[in-house]
Amino acid sequence: MVFDHVGVPQAGTQVPAGGVKADEDHEAAVLRELFEESGISAVRIVRKLGECWYVAERAPVPAGYAEQVHHVFHLHLDEPTSDATWEWDECDGGDVAKWRYAYRWLDLDTAADALHPIQAMWLPALQCSLHHT
Repeated sequence: MVFDHVGVPQAGTQVPAGGVKADEDHEAAVLRELFEESGISAVRIVRKLGECWYVAERAPVPAGYAEQVHHVFHLHLDEPTSDATWEWDECDGGDVAKWRYAYRWLDLDTAADALHPIQAMWLPALQCSLHHT
């Protein structure tokens, strides 16, 4: 599942991601962020695929985002989405839309061509996890 920012093509195709709030563990954060960014709540964590240190390649980036530790998870949808494509207003936990995302499903064999390398690098681990689920 990937998304593009509606009206912001330079943002590129991405998978849902986000930050960890104070006193929130990584597992709770991934589920919260997925819901905030896509509206999907019927999901469970299969396993953590790993983590990596990320240093932003391009400037300017918002304060606090130049260097990050990414925690990556394999998730399983308990209920499939009703549509192959949909749009979602991301409100960052509030009531005012900050971004509009256009979601779609990609085949894992073609996803690497669409995603930024920092996200695409996890596709082999996801494929391995799917094979051993």
